[in-house]
Amino acid sequence: MNLSAKQSSAVRTCLFFLCIFVVVLVFLLTTYRPAKITDVKQQHICIKFCFKFGKTTSETHRVHKEALGENALCQTQTYKWVKRFSYGRMSVDKGERS
Repeated sequence: MNLSAKQSSAVRTCLFFLCIFVVVLVFLLTTYRPAKITDVKQQHICIKFCFKFGKTTSETHRVHKEALGENALCQTQTYKWVKRFSYGRMSVDKGERS
């Protein structure tokens, strides 16, 4: 089955949002707390997923803000984590130092 470039792009976009939905759903189901979702490490994992999928920092932050609302990392922290991953960092733990 041959898809045009436009169709291929649409399929990739749909798959991206499906993957984000699954990641966020798993995140919510595994870290659900009645008060707030505050597990920062889980958010780092989601940011890394978006980075590996080739999404921009702005797209990554927007998706997390939509999914987690006020509990999402701020834009500055999202940008810092994407930058860390772009420099080759693999760990999602906060304590890693060079």
